[in-house]
Amino acid sequence: MFTSWVQMVYHRAVHSTTGQTPLARWDAGWENRRPDRRDPDVIAEAFRWSATRKVTKTATVSLQGNTYQVDPSLAGARIELVYDPFDLTGPVAVTAAGGVPAGEAVLLEIRRHVHPKAVNATKDADTGAKNAASGIDYLRLVETRHKTAMTGAPISFEKMAATGAPAMAAGGTL
Repeated sequence: MFTSWVQMVYHRAVHSTTGQTPLARWDAGWENRRPDRRDPDVIAEAFRWSATRKVTKTATVSLQGNTYQVDPSLAGARIELVYDPFDLTGPVAVTAAGGVPAGEAVLLEIRRHVHPKAVNATKDADTGAKNAASGIDYLRLVETRHKTAMTGAPISFEKMAATGAPAMAAGGTL
C-alpha cells in the first residue's frame, strides 16, 4: 500500500515551496550524477558496536558474559572492542590506546551469542500508526487505483492492425 500511495499520490503532488513534484525534483538532482555505492562490508562496519574493557593479567577480556583472548602485550591496558551485536561469535576488533589497531580478540568461552539489546531491537520497532475507524480505507483505494493503472487494459493487436499502427519488424525494430 505504501508503494501505491507513493506512486499515485506523493510523486504526483506539486510541492508548494519548490513548485515541482517530488519525483521531478529527485530526477533533476540526479542529472549527470551516479549513486555512490558502498561495499556491504564497509556499511556493516559502520553499524558495529563498541565497548571499552580492561585486559586482565592473563590477556583476556569479558564481553556480555563471553571471554575473549587478546594480545598478551595488552595485559592491564584499557582497550576498545568493536563487534557485531547480532553475532558475538564473529570477529571482534581490538583497538589499543590512541586508536592503534591491535588485532582481533579470539573467543575462548561463549555464554551468549547475541547482545541482549540487539535481541530487544526487533521488539522495540515501531509498529506504525493504528488505523482510525472512519469507514474509508484510503490506502486500499489508492492501492486499487495503482494496480489498475499498472495493469490497464490488455494490448489488442487486432485494434493495432485496424488503426494502421506500425508493425514490428522481424529484427525487433519499428
